[in-house]
Amino acid sequence: MFTRAACQVFSAGLLFLQAAVLCSASGPLDPKGFTEPIRVACVGDSITQGGGASPGFAYPAQLQDLLGDDWEVGNFGVSGRTLLRKGDYSYWREAALQRAQDFRPDVVIIMLGTNDTKPQNWVHFAEFAQDYRDLINIFKALPSVPRIFVCRPCPVPGIGNYGINEANIQQEIKIIDELAERLGLGLIDMHAALVNTPALLPDRVHPNNEGALVMARAVARTISGRELADSATFTRINSLFRHHAVLQRDVPLPVWGDAPAGQSVTVEFADQKVSTVADVDKHWRLTLQPLAASMMPRTLTVVGGNRITVRDLLVGDVWLASGQSNMERELGPRRGQKEITGWREAAAAADLPLIRQFYVPQVISTSPVRDAKGRWSVTTPTTAKEFTAVGFFFARDLQPVAQVPIGIIHSSWGGTPAESWMSRAALKTHPDFAEVAALQEGSSVEPGIWLDQNDPGSLAGLEQVDLPVSENDGWTVANLPATLDQLGKTGYSGVIWYRRVIDLSADQARKSGTLHLGRIDDSDTTWVNGVRVGAESRWDVDRRYSVSAGALRAGRNVVAVRFVNMGGSGGWLANRDAFRLELDSTSIRLAGEWAQRATLDFTRKAIPQAPVFNNRAPSCIYNAMIAPLTDFPIKGVLWYQGEDNKDRAAQYRTLLPALIQGWRAAWHQPALPFLVVQIAPFGKMPPAIREAQRIAVNHTSGTALVVTTDLGDPDDIHPADKAPVGSRLALAARALAYGDKSEFSGPSFRELRVSSSEAWLAFDHLGGGLVARNGPLRGFEIAGADGRFLAAYAEIRGDKVVVTSPELNAPVAVRYGWANCPDVNLYNDAGLPASPFRTDSQP
Repeated sequence: MFTRAACQVFSAGLLFLQAAVLCSASGPLDPKGFTEPIRVACVGDSITQGGGASPGFAYPAQLQDLLGDDWEVGNFGVSGRTLLRKGDYSYWREAALQRAQDFRPDVVIIMLGTNDTKPQNWVHFAEFAQDYRDLINIFKALPSVPRIFVCRPCPVPGIGNYGINEANIQQEIKIIDELAERLGLGLIDMHAALVNTPALLPDRVHPNNEGALVMARAVARTISGRELADSATFTRINSLFRHHAVLQRDVPLPVWGDAPAGQSVTVEFADQKVSTVADVDKHWRLTLQPLAASMMPRTLTVVGGNRITVRDLLVGDVWLASGQSNMERELGPRRGQKEITGWREAAAAADLPLIRQFYVPQVISTSPVRDAKGRWSVTTPTTAKEFTAVGFFFARDLQPVAQVPIGIIHSSWGGTPAESWMSRAALKTHPDFAEVAALQEGSSVEPGIWLDQNDPGSLAGLEQVDLPVSENDGWTVANLPATLDQLGKTGYSGVIWYRRVIDLSADQARKSGTLHLGRIDDSDTTWVNGVRVGAESRWDVDRRYSVSAGALRAGRNVVAVRFVNMGGSGGWLANRDAFRLELDSTSIRLAGEWAQRATLDFTRKAIPQAPVFNNRAPSCIYNAMIAPLTDFPIKGVLWYQGEDNKDRAAQYRTLLPALIQGWRAAWHQPALPFLVVQIAPFGKMPPAIREAQRIAVNHTSGTALVVTTDLGDPDDIHPADKAPVGSRLALAARALAYGDKSEFSGPSFRELRVSSSEAWLAFDHLGGGLVARNGPLRGFEIAGADGRFLAAYAEIRGDKVVVTSPELNAPVAVRYGWANCPDVNLYNDAGLPASPFRTDSQP
């Protein structure tokens, strides 16, 4: 029997020859030849990522279900990416390419090329073969010596979105076939699998759930060499129980999955054997008795028609690490961001088999899902750089103290507000979101269809070419590109239509072109002369819409955009020079006056199930990335979020406690420890959001606040020094979850007392005494009855801070660190900083 390690040997001799045969391109792979699950890396664009399919139904996810637990499938698809290096969004520039290599795959499935057929990319088609060959060679050079399969792209029935087209797909197929033959690669024909089933490609590009299953079956047959039964006949276990999992100790442990209705299912683990029967909805669930902590790797088996063997399970403590980009940021490098301080040394020393991470893929859903479709990874110098940096440092510091295995469930997403992480039940408890939650509940209407049916502008056909535009109909002039603030619509949530007339010559009208609108925050649907040319729901993606030959006219042409903002800031984020229509070598500027008309205010008529638009809509992330975790017992939560709620700080004071209460209810753990990281200083981060976090924690039991005033970066919202954040979280965890009596918090303001001209401040969490680090106390201001704050002198007297000003005889209020980037230095003797505060804003 050969292990994966055998396939990594490059020395001469029989072992290398045997490994080469095992990992060669010929013949199916047999799990019996591997001591670990066979790793399959699926490389591709949005089709691989899961665009067009429901959460958890992308072809790699369904491939995992078909192959079973003797295989481990990784999804490394990235929406909109090209194989071409010079493509508008090249896969070569994506972190997913490195992650696919770090996955140490035994099999690589490459399916790129669809986005290369767009006109703006097709101009580089002469380089397609060489770029493809270079990508193949990257994977060929891996120590795991993977079997490589290239795929004929999916068919494009009719005119595809953004200029994607079948004619160019056919030219790519010829090159892909030739590469497969010359390089001895496996070839998977996704095109033939779907060419006669256009209904499975409803948007003419992306397969739906059934189409993704067809793709998964094509891959499964090719790499396993066997015809697989329909996955609906399988007994399956939830992905939280896959190989290398850490299970929560000392509590009843539910185990669940899917199976045919009436199927008997038996689970065996740690000398327990429990059986149940799948219900009419094809779900099964049973409960194991509480398990003691165990560092010994053990195997869990499931028998229910088929047999599932899950290897290398430990029992210890599981922590959920969640929030937005500062929690999402991995330990290793990320393009466009500073490197994490000390990451190379930390990764090099990360031979930590008792620490594991379960990564939850970033998906959204209109309703709660049952399986997050994630995977566990053991901490090694190779895998550590993929872990959440904050979570990694937390676990690294906590595990030696807890002396049990530590599992980190990493479920985070940059640029997301708190409400997107809350269940509808929790949102109903908050007055600002109760109506939206009620409207969303029970609705199954896709938002695009809902807009077509409910937006007055859509019903009136405002995209039509010959539509009259006048002030009497509510049209005004807008100078684009511009933000909503610049357009005088600060805080507007709803639909706004924009129209621009372009005059073209007869020669120009005969050409195809590309419409460049830059980034639009939040979403848009765009028409040219009444023909829809594209739509995008992500705020951080440049709009580049192809306009086919024949769509334009000599003379008057109309570009119409249905713009949607879901709340907060938004607008048109393009550079004025990049705001244009390109026709071959001709560029027509679009910056300037557009007609503008607001047609639907969401505060008066809320759109249901907004997740289709973006990941900031209420409940959309909770449904896909938190709900499927709530039956899995955990020890506590690490929460690093709030940047996206910075402009609604007063609301966040009550929104965060509602989120905490909602999660505790969902886990049926009313005292679930909840550790909150206070937002670090940044030039555009107002102090009110830090205050909101402090107040929320102070009024919510079983919580702790990790202060980061000394770890910020005035020029970067993503500070690089994450190790102290993890360490302070570990201190808080030890206090709240493990009974440690050590100090875990910096000084926390308790009360103000005024004596003559002196303001006396008392604190909790003295930690052995108050300390002014590196010189006299800084960052204090004082005010009298007029509310005008002055720079103040502050000194420590015993266990109090006394604040005065020679300009003030009767102080009323004090502030500390009240700035976007405060210069502060109040600590306790435990070395932990005090949170910023103001005494004039206590609830």
